[in-house]
Amino acid sequence: MIDAVLFDLDGTLVAYQQSYSDFMRRIAASWQILDEGDPFFAAYSQAILTDGPVTFRSAIEKALLASGRSLHGDADEKCKRAVADYVSGIELLPWATDLLERYAHLPKAIVSNGPFDMQLATLQKFDLHRLVDEVIISGDPEVGIRKPNPAIFHLACERLRVEPSRVLMIGDNETADIKGAGDAGLQAVVVTDLVCVR
Repeated sequence: MIDAVLFDLDGTLVAYQQSYSDFMRRIAASWQILDEGDPFFAAYSQAILTDGPVTFRSAIEKALLASGRSLHGDADEKCKRAVADYVSGIELLPWATDLLERYAHLPKAIVSNGPFDMQLATLQKFDLHRLVDEVIISGDPEVGIRKPNPAIFHLACERLRVEPSRVLMIGDNETADIKGAGDAGLQAVVVTDLVCVR
């Protein structure tokens, strides 16, 4: 019996359809970082994958500090442009709307890892936040937990007021989504097992 459904975001409902490496090169260039071996890149990759509150801006700040630099006065504007640049490359996957409508009669939440501002902007681009009852983003200061930690799944179940054993997690990542949900006592299924991949 399923009384509620959780959806992953990236790779399940949406996908970045451009080159993330090119995106990062553009971001680095805006701070005059042109050497792809610069420690900025590794520091940024680490910063966006940490537990706790995470935004694109906070990850950039950590990466700049780790590589011996600091934020400039126009950092906020640069970061806003960068998030807009990223979101411009996000597209709704062809089955996303049908999949959400399939479970329209049940309470739903999106549970996503990632910087809070980037994931929120992605949701807003397609109004996905309006199609679910709750949004749980790891980088949100009120969340601060990344999948596959069972705590993030339990938080989603608590917000939906449904027992974990009666909740279905739909995702694309075998570790973060499927194993994580299973370890938390949820049912779980890989999205491609539910949809006809086009």
